Amino acid sequence: MVRLVNTPVIVRRSGWLGIVVVFSLATPLAVGAQTIRGRVFLADSVTPVAGIVVTANGPGNVTAARALSTSRGDYLLQLRAPGRYEVRALRIGFRPAVVRDVVVKENATSVQNIVLSSLPVAIAGMDVRDDRDCSLSKRDGETFLQLWEQARGALAATQLSEQSGALDVRMVRADGHIDAPILFADSLYEIVDTLRARESIVDRVFAATPAETLTVRGFVRLTPDGRTVYDMPNAETLLSDAFVASHCFSVRSSDDHKDWIGLGFRPRRTTKGIIDIRGALWLDRATAELRRVDFDYTDLPAAEYEVCDSNPFVTVTPERLREVPRFEQPNPRCEGAKNDRSNRLGLGGYADFVRLPSGEWLVSKWMIRTPPDEGRIRPMPWRVRRVKQTTERCYSGPDCHTVLAMRPRLVTSMGAITAVMRDGMRVYQNEKGAALISAMSAKRAGGHPAAVQGIVTDLTGRPLINAVLQTEAPWRAAQTDSVGAFHFQMLPPDTINVVVRCRGYQPVRARLPLLGDSTRHLTLSLVPDSVSSSSTNCATVFGRRGQR
Repeated sequence: MVRLVNTPVIVRRSGWLGIVVVFSLATPLAVGAQTIRGRVFLADSVTPVAGIVVTANGPGNVTAARALSTSRGDYLLQLRAPGRYEVRALRIGFRPAVVRDVVVKENATSVQNIVLSSLPVAIAGMDVRDDRDCSLSKRDGETFLQLWEQARGALAATQLSEQSGALDVRMVRADGHIDAPILFADSLYEIVDTLRARESIVDRVFAATPAETLTVRGFVRLTPDGRTVYDMPNAETLLSDAFVASHCFSVRSSDDHKDWIGLGFRPRRTTKGIIDIRGALWLDRATAELRRVDFDYTDLPAAEYEVCDSNPFVTVTPERLREVPRFEQPNPRCEGAKNDRSNRLGLGGYADFVRLPSGEWLVSKWMIRTPPDEGRIRPMPWRVRRVKQTTERCYSGPDCHTVLAMRPRLVTSMGAITAVMRDGMRVYQNEKGAALISAMSAKRAGGHPAAVQGIVTDLTGRPLINAVLQTEAPWRAAQTDSVGAFHFQMLPPDTINVVVRCRGYQPVRARLPLLGDSTRHLTLSLVPDSVSSSSTNCATVFGRRGQR
């Protein structure tokens, strides 16, 4: 149980499929009659390359447009105005290829093929030096710029992959708890509530909180009704001029990952009433690929929480049996937990990145940690003995006693991509995420599971492929196959809601009573709707999948 001493806290239910995490590069798409197009090749000038970030930079090195090369190496940059541009193509792990003085006339197209560099970015042997004065020396500044360009390329590719709408992404989101971190603690006791995990299929993974909102109002904000919203940094914010100007950057090493090198960031100054973030973008030393962004909140207002453990239990080990006086199980109790400017509770989060075989990038897993709502009495990772008027740490002996302490349990929202499909073909699979959904299904279904299978058609009876079906309570997702068929297994024997969505058609909602140890069969027909707001796209079996 828990009693909050300060204002109530919520996790904002928007962004990455309803969780507070938002991480996308929301650069406005350039719309104009001027374009630059071409193909991207490897250094052999013959082999086309997919997943390459191509940018057009105008005066002042301002990015005017971005594009991601296709499977055939093609790219298209749409520009708002004619002019002279510098075109850059970045292959992660290599130095960028640059074509200067590309002239684009009004209402015209300039054709520019690009041959990539074969020179790798040498970051494996880069040294890391502490930088406490918020400035980078010339040497460290050059290192930072190399790392920053690689990270920037991966972030841009992540955003462009999502904007393309060409991917069907199966995702799972679940709430849970994690122990507040303390010094010398080896385990954080992370627990995910599989019973309430939610699965969904989308073609646009993220929705971004505007960078202006985060930089002006902060990453933790009060709503008009007095609740608290916690936001993750999105890529637009991390790459914005305002964020770069207001934060110090440094090159960092990781204690947990010796093969990573990081771009650390922290606020240059404190702004009254604005809660900022500090953290790092982590890259692989060998490949220069972006692995993770992690962060925590800075300048949080002081807050106190009362966390309780109503049923404590500590495993009795042989060492504890030898303790004198005898080790005893703790009694239920409550204690206070504080969060202050030093962020003692470790509120924050992280996002992990994955590169698909096609060259596209996605955020594969994320978590955000918000204030505690419960506590657990746990043994600390050290033991102590009394020596005169003080104590010292020890490891063995009857006078070496277990130290018990209340650990605040932070509320977590986590998500993971379980699979990615492109035109019906699987291009990414996360076995751990799939196992989470299986565990959720088994818990909810019980000993007598039900099933649903059927077909989705248009009004003429032609099957629709790639239509997305979503059940509610439990939240499961399915997609119609090449003949318009779908199936759900391991559903609870109860009445559930099923929603069918497909761009170009009105969504359909059905309420289905299900019986244990049986399968419900149904056919669902969709009505055309030219103004449908569905985020998924499908087509008839005899049709062609349209552009998203």
